[in-house]
Amino acid sequence: MYLTQKILELMKMSINLKEINRIVIKVGSSTLASVFIILAIFFLSRAMNHIPVGFTYATYGGLTIAGVTLFGIYKYDQTPNFYGLIGIIFIIVGVFLVNYLGSIN
Repeated sequence: MYLTQKILELMKMSINLKEINRIVIKVGSSTLASVFIILAIFFLSRAMNHIPVGFTYATYGGLTIAGVTLFGIYKYDQTPNFYGLIGIIFIIVGVFLVNYLGSIN
């Protein structure tokens, strides 16, 4: 649950960063991005109480990359090429492997 919230907060932060670049100075977007990154760090620390550190970072990193890429396709029409799509698929498969088949000794 915490990791899911962390991923969502990082995606919101990344989306707001794009909006900051569109407008020269927009206090609202930069403030929102700051709030989202603080919330993301909070939820990441909470997730690490239940999930090993390596798995936590692999999951949030991979799913944040995939989520922001999908949002870029949807909102900004930034479609990755064939190799970019294959890379995103590998990331998602890697997250699955780490979380469902990986183990800590």
